[in-house]
Amino acid sequence: MVCGMKNHLIYQPMFCVSALLILTHSTSADAVCAPPNNMQMAAKTDSKSDSKSASAPTTKVGETRRALHWVFRVGDLQKSVEFYQSVFGMLVCRHEEFEKECDASCNGPYAGHWSKTMIGPNGDEHKQFVLELTYNYGIDSYKLGNDYRHIAIRDTTDANATGPANTNGYGADGSAMTYPQRAKAKGFIVEHSQSEGGQLITAPDGYKYLVIDETENPTPNAPKIAYVSLHTGAGLKAVKSYWCDVLGMVVVRESADRVLVSYDWPKQTGLEFVVLPTGQKLDHAEAFGRVAFDIAEPVTVIEAAVKKSGDPIQVGPLTLDTPGKATVTVIITRDRDGTEICHVDRIGFKSLSTANPGDDQIDWKVRTTSGEAVWCALVY
Repeated sequence: MVCGMKNHLIYQPMFCVSALLILTHSTSADAVCAPPNNMQMAAKTDSKSDSKSASAPTTKVGETRRALHWVFRVGDLQKSVEFYQSVFGMLVCRHEEFEKECDASCNGPYAGHWSKTMIGPNGDEHKQFVLELTYNYGIDSYKLGNDYRHIAIRDTTDANATGPANTNGYGADGSAMTYPQRAKAKGFIVEHSQSEGGQLITAPDGYKYLVIDETENPTPNAPKIAYVSLHTGAGLKAVKSYWCDVLGMVVVRESADRVLVSYDWPKQTGLEFVVLPTGQKLDHAEAFGRVAFDIAEPVTVIEAAVKKSGDPIQVGPLTLDTPGKATVTVIITRDRDGTEICHVDRIGFKSLSTANPGDDQIDWKVRTTSGEAVWCALVY
């Protein structure tokens, strides 16, 4: 099942892991899900999220699985890329055009021509958690649900740094600008969140980013993207049962209305789940995303764990052959809130995601003149 990429295909993985391996030396699920006493003492008791909680213990599974990226659907790719570059200083890792829809629904339930743009800190998806911007030709907007809350991103801007005036990241006097300052200068919405204790920046498609101010005290060896925050309608017990017991993550911190889990905090990007306000139902709408992880073990480990738990497998395991690139094996599962997770074999993904010269370039002229024509020919 190949997505029909014009030059080469890169699969968008979503990963979760089995507790079969992590529970080898444990007789209780609580041994995996519950933080040790020192973690409980460090956990926040209010509703605010703090990326500097005490480090969670590294588990064996944390060494064999890594958080890769979050998938967004965007209605204006050029505007989105400019936002991530100008506000967060991100770089395009690789860009790919596909002539037909992905058989594994990489681009969602849409037919026709689409593209995938990997963008992130330093332009290196082998070392950083990045974003995957999916664009379906002919669709300029998506209805937002209440599943996605925000992505927490660490702002490590050096306040003492200087550079060319009025250039990306520097103000009129040449001084370095923080993420909120850059966003305001570009005309994007910036607002203070009382509940989260930080500044929220809204991207062109309505996706929000919580800025964690680490300008004076950066977290060592931590990715720029600290965690993805999602709502849960199933509840925290269901969250921990799936992400910890089935997939092998560890609780970093927990309070009455939220829990943060990760494979290796703070070295890896985590996932935060927050209970929906009373009376609300979870709605993924049209803009629902995916989270992706790589796995050093065979993906059948995940298949076995998910089947044993009775949770759904959406696609796979299946092998994807990519012309001129590596063959990868993937499996896509869904948690108990319906959030999609892609798990991809580590070796294959590392080769597949290694950009060739020119892979980071986007030909805006070709997209404008031929992209829509291709879409119309395929769909209408």
